[in-house]
Amino acid sequence: MRLFHLAIISLFLIIDRLTKCLFKSSRFSFVSDLLTLKTSQNLRLFFWQIDQSFLIVFSLIALGGLVFVLIKKKDKGNFLLTDGLLLVIFGGASNLFDRIFLGYVIDFIWVFFLPFFSFNVADIMITAGCLLAAIYSLKLIRKNY
Repeated sequence: MRLFHLAIISLFLIIDRLTKCLFKSSRFSFVSDLLTLKTSQNLRLFFWQIDQSFLIVFSLIALGGLVFVLIKKKDKGNFLLTDGLLLVIFGGASNLFDRIFLGYVIDFIWVFFLPFFSFNVADIMITAGCLLAAIYSLKLIRKNY
């Protein structure tokens, strides 16, 4: 089961890298009322404009910390925490790759209810990973009370 989960997360990483390559190398664009797909260069962290060197160092430290937690965690059999951490690590590593080698992150997904915010597959992985880790934490709190 673990190998299956790792394979699925790896597939998301491959999809992220392929879609970023597609949108970086072409002028592909899709526009509808609900969803727009077009390339943008993200130089920010969330809404904050921060020096790219700082973002790279911060990302390396954060990813290193998450890998440490993944290795040292006590609840080895819990897929919520393990998969959550792996999603955040893989998604963060993909965006870090962009920052190091391109100087920006390639975003291309825009949704109608967030017209000021674009994102990519790695961002979806990070968000899903955080949600899984939060669910794990809530279950742990509930179990202890």
